[in-house]
Amino acid sequence: MNCSAVQKYLDAPTAPENAAFLTHLATCADCTAKVESWKKFSAQFREATAPMLAAPTQGEVRRLMDKVERPQRRVLWPMFVTAGAVAAALILFVVLKPAPTEPELPATIDGIALVNPHLESNDTVRTLEVSAAKIELAKNSSVKLTKRTAKSVRVELDRGAVSLAVAHRAPDQSFTVVAAGWEAHVVGTQFSVKRENEKVEVHVTEGQVRVTSTAPAGEPAGLFDGRGFDVRAGQTFRSDDAKVIDDPPAKQPEPEPLPPEPEPEPELDTRWTPSAKDNKDLERWKKSPGQCSKHIVEVRGRLAKTPSWSAAWKVLADCQRLTSATDDAIVSYTRLITLSKRDDADRARLLIADLLQQKNEHARAEKTLREYLAHKQPPELEASARVRLAKSLLALGKKKEAKTELDYVMKKLSNTSAAIQALELSNANP
Repeated sequence: MNCSAVQKYLDAPTAPENAAFLTHLATCADCTAKVESWKKFSAQFREATAPMLAAPTQGEVRRLMDKVERPQRRVLWPMFVTAGAVAAALILFVVLKPAPTEPELPATIDGIALVNPHLESNDTVRTLEVSAAKIELAKNSSVKLTKRTAKSVRVELDRGAVSLAVAHRAPDQSFTVVAAGWEAHVVGTQFSVKRENEKVEVHVTEGQVRVTSTAPAGEPAGLFDGRGFDVRAGQTFRSDDAKVIDDPPAKQPEPEPLPPEPEPEPELDTRWTPSAKDNKDLERWKKSPGQCSKHIVEVRGRLAKTPSWSAAWKVLADCQRLTSATDDAIVSYTRLITLSKRDDADRARLLIADLLQQKNEHARAEKTLREYLAHKQPPELEASARVRLAKSLLALGKKKEAKTELDYVMKKLSNTSAAIQALELSNANP
C-alpha cells in the first residue's frame, strides 16, 4: 500500500474507510513499523511541548513532519530527525509569533479626541481624560500618555505638575504616574504630582497612593533601594529626602474685625444753659457760613465765658475747618467730643479723621476711626469709615489689616455705595 493510505489512517484511525488498511496492516511489517514509528514520535512530541502547548493532533504532527521530510529520502523519520528538534522549531515559532495587543482606550484633551500622546500645556491649564480619570496639567507642564488599556494606564511626567482624580481600580487594573524614576501607583484617589528637575513631590488629597522607586543606573543603594512609601490623605511625599510628611494644619480664615470696647457716654456739663440771646446768635452763625472768619473771633470770645457750650464749639470747629485752620479745627472737634452726645461726638471723630489723613497723620487717623467704629453706625456711614480706615492702614504698611476691612465692606456691606470704592481699592492693592 502507498504512503497516502498510511497518512489517511494516521489522520483518523477509527474512520470506516480505513477498514481495508487495518486488514493490510495485520499482514504488512513495513507499514506496521511506519505506524509504530509515527506513534512513538507523537508521544515524545507531546511530552516535550506539554508545558507550552496543547497536545497536537495526529494530523498536526504528520503535517509538520511532511514539511521537514524530503520526498527523495525514503528512510523513516526517527532515523534522522529527533522529536526534540521538531519541538525546538515549534517553540521558536511560538516565541517569534507576536502576542495579541490590548486595544487602546479612548482619551480626550480639553474635550477633543487625543491624537498625540505627548502633551504640552504651555501658558494654559489643560485637562486630559482617560479610563475614568481626570488629569489636569498645570501651566508649562509636559506629559506623555504611554499606555491606556483596560488593564493599565501609565502617564509619564516630564516637567511641571499634574492634579489627578482617579476612579477606583479593580484588583487587576493599574494606574501609574511616573516622574524622575519614581512611580505613584493608584487604587482610587485624588492627588497631585509635581516635578522640578529630578525632585518629585506627591501630595494626596483623598485616598492613598503607593510611591516606589528602583535604583537608577549608576546610583548607589540607599534612598533608591526599591522601598515603597504609602502616602495617605493629608500627606506629602518628597523624593529629595525620600520621606512622607504630614501637611501643616489648614490656615484658619481671618476673623472679622471686632470693634473696640465701647466707651461710656461723656458726663456733660449741664451747669450752663444758653440764654435766648445765645440761641439767637447761634442761629445767625449757622446761617452765614460765608462769614466764618468773622464768626471765629466772635465765637471764641463767647466760649471764653461759657466753655461748656457744645453748640458753639461745633460752630467754631466747622468754621475753622472751612477756613483751612486744620490744627485749630482738630482741637475744637476734640473738645466737642467731650461735651456732646454720641451722634455729635461721632460726627466730630469722622471729621477729625479726615483732617488727620489730609495731614498724613495716619496713625492718629487709624485710632480715631477705630473709636468711631466702636459704636454701631448706619450701614452707609460704617462702610465709608471702614474704607477710610483701610486707606490709612495701607499708608502705614498694614496691608493685611486693610484687606480685612475691605473684604468686610464687600461682603457684609455690599449694598452700600462705599462697596464700589472698597472693590477698586482692593484691586489696586492685591
